Amino acid sequence: MKLVLRVIATHIDATPTYSTANNIQPIVSTILPPSTSAMRAIALKVAERALFLWNNDHIENLIKQNRKVNLPIIFPTLEKNARNHWNQAVQSLTLNVQKIFSDADSELFEECLLKYQEDEAQEEEIKIKREATSKQSKDIAAVKVSSNEPVLVPHRVSTSPLSG
Repeated sequence: MKLVLRVIATHIDATPTYSTANNIQPIVSTILPPSTSAMRAIALKVAERALFLWNNDHIENLIKQNRKVNLPIIFPTLEKNARNHWNQAVQSLTLNVQKIFSDADSELFEECLLKYQEDEAQEEEIKIKREATSKQSKDIAAVKVSSNEPVLVPHRVSTSPLSG
């Protein structure tokens, strides 16, 4: 991952500073996913290095030029890092990146935060429903087992090539 980050930094440094948002967005769209993955890394050095990319004014300007596309891509990672990353330095660097976007376009930042919160609430709701269904199935199975009724267990078809 460090090599990927080094390549990203090299490509961005080679990008002319006069580039417009339209001609630079394909490059930014290509580098955002790997750099976002690196920001999420549990490995301290990888996450730090990805977040340190934002200390480069040229990189910051390129990303901010098309922030309406870029912020929604990286916002969930930034928010999760700010709330949950185990390392305080990574949390601080993440907050700095969030501040860059918040200062550049507070309205867009708030929209992304609201969408993130809605998505989190939806995920929590799905998790609760899944747990309730699982509990209900286990309860039904326990009743059937205790009364010697046969319990049908659905056959799961695995899509993983490694499972048998």
